[in-house]
Amino acid sequence: MNNEQEIIQNLFDSDLVFYKPKVENYNELFTMISKELLKRSLVKEGFLDSILLREKNYPTGITSEIVNFAIPHTSPEYVLENKICTIILEKPMKFQNMVDKSLDVEVEIVFMILITDGNKHVKALSKVMELVRDRKYVNQLLNSSSKKNLAILNNMG
Repeated sequence: MNNEQEIIQNLFDSDLVFYKPKVENYNELFTMISKELLKRSLVKEGFLDSILLREKNYPTGITSEIVNFAIPHTSPEYVLENKICTIILEKPMKFQNMVDKSLDVEVEIVFMILITDGNKHVKALSKVMELVRDRKYVNQLLNSSSKKNLAILNNMG
């Protein structure tokens, strides 16, 4: 594994896999995840407000032929450690379309991207895009029966 692969691999953390959280919308989801991230000292105070504002102004819902997903993220100033949270939703959740805010996207997977350096952001996004294009990986994620299985899959990704 080369250095870049190792850096990307370290973005995924089994402790940051959220399996079917009991939330109704992305406000509730972001609030729940933000509390966890604050507890683990991965983000700073202000992270929640920042990510909610960014999602409102620059939506992250993406449609794809394999799975609809979202890639919420915010300014590096609120992030203390580079990570990607993987969230498999219990039921599809509405996000606004990244390309056209007037359209909703029913999202099944959320990859919340925490990056301390804007330059690494592109690499993290490209890794997520690569993963969601892999039909086998996506099917395994969606059909996973537990958080433990999701963590194993993320480490394979």
